[in-house]
Amino acid sequence: MPDVACVSGDYRAKLGESPLWDPSTNSLVFVDIQTSEVCRLDVASAAVSTRPLPHGASCVVKSAKGGYLVATGVDDTRTGGRMVRVDFTRDAGDGFGDVVGDVFDAADELAGHVTNDGAVDPMGRVWIGTKMPRPRPAYVMDAESGAFARDEANVPTAALYCLEAAWKYGANGLKAVGVSQKIDEVGPVTISNGIAWSPDHKTLYYVDTPTKCVKAFAFDVQTGLLSDERIFTVVGGGCDGVGAPDGVCVAEDSSVWVAVWDGFAVLRFDAHGELIETVDMPVSRPTSLAFGGEDGKTLFITSCSYDASSEVASVLEQEPLAGAVFALKTDVKGVEVFASHF
Repeated sequence: MPDVACVSGDYRAKLGESPLWDPSTNSLVFVDIQTSEVCRLDVASAAVSTRPLPHGASCVVKSAKGGYLVATGVDDTRTGGRMVRVDFTRDAGDGFGDVVGDVFDAADELAGHVTNDGAVDPMGRVWIGTKMPRPRPAYVMDAESGAFARDEANVPTAALYCLEAAWKYGANGLKAVGVSQKIDEVGPVTISNGIAWSPDHKTLYYVDTPTKCVKAFAFDVQTGLLSDERIFTVVGGGCDGVGAPDGVCVAEDSSVWVAVWDGFAVLRFDAHGELIETVDMPVSRPTSLAFGGEDGKTLFITSCSYDASSEVASVLEQEPLAGAVFALKTDVKGVEVFASHF
C-alpha cells in the first residue's frame, strides 16, 4: 500500500478532528478543536479555509437540511453541549451558527463536561459523546484474562448521547431540531471518541480512549437500541502501552480503521478484531479518519500539533507535519456516510 501523503500544504491544525468528505464540493470538512474552527480542505489546491465558532467546535456531521452540524459549547467556557448549523456560503446572522439542538445542559450534573466526537447513524440520528474536564481515570488489568477494568474508586462521569429529529415551533413556523437522550448502555465514559457502524448496520463500534479498547455493540437500526457489549479489540498494548485508539471508520469489506493517538499509526482490523495492516504515520498523534475522494477509496487522516505538556505547546519542531491532513490510497471504499434528519 502507498505511503501516506500530506495534502494540506503548509496548513497545520492544532487539534484536527472529525474529518468528513463532501463529494458535492470535492472537499474535506473537519474541525480544529483547539482553535474552535470549522475547516474545509480543497483537495485539488490543498487550500484550507476556516470559519470560527465562539463557543468551541468538537465534531462535524452532514445535515439533510443543508450545510453541516457542529457540536459546540453553550458559552465562552465551551462547556455544555449543543449542535449548531454551519454553512460556508452564509455569514453570521444569516443562518451561520443557528442552534438546532442541545446535547446536554451545562447546568446539570455534567457541568464542566464538553462535547467530543460524533457520527450519524443510517436513520439520521446524531450520536455525540462527551469528555471529562480533567480525565485522569485509573485502570487495572486482570492478570489471568488480561481484561481491563476501571478502578471503581475513580469512576468516569462523561457519557454518550443520541439526538433524534423533532419539530419545534419558532418565529418562522415549524423547525426541525434535535432532541437528545443519554445512552445508558454505554458508560461511564472518560473521553468519548470514535463512533462508526458496520456495513450491515448491525454493529456499532465505539471508543472511550483511555480504556484502550474499541468496543462493539449489537445495534438495532430501527430503534437505535444497543445490546451485547463486547471488546472488539485492544489498541496500544494495554494500560501501560504506547498509544490509544481515537477516531474510527469502517470500509465496505467490514474492516475497521483506527487512528492511534500517541502511536504514530493507523491500524486496520478485520471484522473479527484481528489486526491485518499497520499504516505508519509521520506524526505521533493521528486523530481521526474518513474515506473519500472521487472513488471513495482515499483515506483522509487528521492530526494534532498541540501539546499541553510542552512549554511551547507544540510538537512542530520535532514533527514538522504534525497537524497536517494526510491521504492514503487504499484498496477499499468506505461505507456510506449519512446525514442528520435535522
